[in-house]
Amino acid sequence: MKVAQQILWNCLIEDPALVLRHFLEKLTVSNRQDELMYMLRKLLMNIGDLPAQTSHILFNYLVGLIMYFVRTPCEWGMDAISATLTFLWEVVGYVEGLFFKDLKQTMKKEQCEVKLLVTASMPGTKTLVVHGQNECDIPTQLPVHEDTQFEALLKECLEFFNIPESRSAHYFLMDKRWNLIHYSKTFVRDIYPFRRSVSPQLNLVHMLPEKGQELIQKQVFSRKLEEVGRVLFLISLTQNMPAIHKQSHVSMLQEDLLRLPSFPRTAIDGEFSLFSEPQGKELFGLDTLHKVLWIKLLEEMFLGMPSEYPWGDEIMLFLNVFNGALLLHPEDSALLRQYTATAINTAVHFNHLFSLSGYQWLLPTMLQSYADYESNPL
Repeated sequence: MKVAQQILWNCLIEDPALVLRHFLEKLTVSNRQDELMYMLRKLLMNIGDLPAQTSHILFNYLVGLIMYFVRTPCEWGMDAISATLTFLWEVVGYVEGLFFKDLKQTMKKEQCEVKLLVTASMPGTKTLVVHGQNECDIPTQLPVHEDTQFEALLKECLEFFNIPESRSAHYFLMDKRWNLIHYSKTFVRDIYPFRRSVSPQLNLVHMLPEKGQELIQKQVFSRKLEEVGRVLFLISLTQNMPAIHKQSHVSMLQEDLLRLPSFPRTAIDGEFSLFSEPQGKELFGLDTLHKVLWIKLLEEMFLGMPSEYPWGDEIMLFLNVFNGALLLHPEDSALLRQYTATAINTAVHFNHLFSLSGYQWLLPTMLQSYADYESNPL
């Protein structure tokens, strides 16, 4: 074993591109992303520490892989992106000289910022084109507002194509390019950014309600996993930021979150209607993890800021993430411990702010969560 590890280490130092090519070349030609990411994760665990050149090559290729699937749609492309994001954050800690500002500019130039950074702020699309189930049907173009959900679009499509209300449960909206089904409670702006002279194309598809719900649950799970990967990426980037640059990093992070129209909604959204479906337990667990990681990310941001920071009313946007996560999952002991530790650390760090009125922001939520747990401990 020692001989094999030493040989592998020497190869990663002398020619890392040749070694990694064995894994990386297969990521774009097959749907074996989960297996290959598992093998790369095992490589990282057994090596223990990646050489600098190896980490840079691996990071660049994984980011390039995300760009590839964004520009080359396929049925398993979204799953490949979520699988890549769940491994990318582990590589970040070994990459030196990686700064949030530079990464943000590069991703924005490549039009992949939304897939990699949870702070990406993109205007939503203004219109959608929906095609009927028959080729002879004339498509309809629908306006989209900031708060439009797919549920409202589906209702308008059913009326436009003269589908009776009794059959509405058998129809779903699917993306024509990616062939992915849409969850009715999802906001359109979260899926489709604005592109000049381009309107997203959707299909109105007929299928059994059970089959549709199964596809929706799978799609929501994949998107939630993708979001978890983005949050982990930002946590790892913040934790490994050199101390001399950390304050400017968290300041930019705070500004981006405040400018984000969907914040804090996306941080505390939960698909509760799907938790009772088949495999709903897995989705519920992933949603709980998502809330824990958002609390952890904001804790990293708070502790990286100067303790005398002149907070105004905007602090409530961030505290709403803490309080919302606790109210949604008061029965989870891990989330409760994370919330309590973060609340204490934040109050101590900003003691000038919390010494007088901070209890009014956090204590009622803790009491309400405890009351909810006592009334329904399961």
